[in-house]
Amino acid sequence: MSDGSLTFEIFSLDDLAKIPETAGVYNFIGEDGEILYVGKSIHLKRRVQEHLSTSRETYRAKRMQNLVRQISICRTGSELIALLLESHQIKTLTPIFNRAQRRSVFPWGLYEFVNDGDYKTLSLSRIKIEEEPVVVFGNAGEGKKYLDRIIEKYTLCPKLCGLEKWTRSCFSYQVKRCLGACLSEEESSAYNARIKKWMSAIRFRVNHFWMIDRGRTKNEWSVAIVENGIYNGFGYFRGALKDLKPDLNALSWFQAYPDNKDVQRILRAYHDRAVKVLPAKINQRSDQRVV
Repeated sequence: MSDGSLTFEIFSLDDLAKIPETAGVYNFIGEDGEILYVGKSIHLKRRVQEHLSTSRETYRAKRMQNLVRQISICRTGSELIALLLESHQIKTLTPIFNRAQRRSVFPWGLYEFVNDGDYKTLSLSRIKIEEEPVVVFGNAGEGKKYLDRIIEKYTLCPKLCGLEKWTRSCFSYQVKRCLGACLSEEESSAYNARIKKWMSAIRFRVNHFWMIDRGRTKNEWSVAIVENGIYNGFGYFRGALKDLKPDLNALSWFQAYPDNKDVQRILRAYHDRAVKVLPAKINQRSDQRVV
């Protein structure tokens, strides 16, 4: 059994404790139903309460708090689907308090360079108009956590990843978790091969695939669908994962959404974090293409 529907639940300001602590998207609603702000979280209740906390003293936070009349939330079950839905809502609804995010949901990016010693280095910074980042993030904290994760997984040097500013070796070298790239003790070719392995892991390996993640219930899976390298939308499948057949010509249960640069960045960033990525079959006849 399959189901691609989404439901938004409305909560009053007196019912914040009833908001579920799950992954999803939330909307702050003002007078006359105006959407003031769109956000996402893997802990909806906690995030909404943080936004509306009286301890937040910035002018922007106070102004938004004074305008909010209701909160609507949509359970997605998956951080991936929450990111995709949040991006779509911000672009289509253009909420006043998401103004800084209308151009991009991801203001931070991870960039790759080659230094004078021929080592591939990584740098986390705000998005640069003239350069394309390898991976993007909602804030600097997310980027640092991601760097920490790939440094450990691929035995990378924290100094060459921009996390340490030591003039000589990084701290990880001293505790034998870095192989010495920061001191040129490790060959650049060997170090660069691990950077390439990481970059390969986050690139699309096939043009047609389903990116599968957790659903909203125990027996449900969320599915983001890509055809010809273009994002088509997402839906939910109920049943055993082994029964999910990735056939792009047999879809009737997913919701279509437009592709754009932010969506492509979300999919690339999440590619190696999804529960599973399945290549999909497609009939090459154009009249059977999923749109």
